[in-house]
Amino acid sequence: MIFILGVRQVGLSFILALRFPPSARSGQALVEFALTSVLLALLLLGAVEFGLLFADELQLEGAVRIGAGWAEGHPSAWSSASAPPSNTIQGQVLSSAAGLGLTNDDTDLGVLYYRPGNPNPVLCGRYSASAGQFVPASGSTQTSCLAAGGLVKISVSDPTALISPLFRSQFGPTVNLQAAAAMPLTP
Repeated sequence: MIFILGVRQVGLSFILALRFPPSARSGQALVEFALTSVLLALLLLGAVEFGLLFADELQLEGAVRIGAGWAEGHPSAWSSASAPPSNTIQGQVLSSAAGLGLTNDDTDLGVLYYRPGNPNPVLCGRYSASAGQFVPASGSTQTSCLAAGGLVKISVSDPTALISPLFRSQFGPTVNLQAAAAMPLTP
């Protein structure tokens, strides 16, 4: 009985081997590899694209923290220069975000001041790089906005180009990365 089962098993595999020769089976493996490799390539490309965007976002977050920390002790150290010196709020942010393509203008970089309010802080004023001066909100002055106890908020917006044509067709040519940090003003 064991001998018969062995013959049947050997016979079945022999018949399958005759019906599907090794060259046909390797062709099937090649087709399966071709189909799955496209999906794996898309997955890898997505991971690379996400990794690059995530690295840029982390750099932006670090830059606004450094800028807010500088503005905490130097609330009126502004510059409207396209390449601001490092002893200004904008210079601290732009040097920390080097390589991202940020510019010192009101669309990429914002310096906003808030005074304590109940329950939320109230916008007191902002520095405008295009005007080259502090622009107070209605009913506020530069002196009252920069007083100790207020808040300074640094915000950046960076339109980052996507590298993959596939993702550009789905999400547009750029993704707008944003980051913000706030610190209390010290005397």
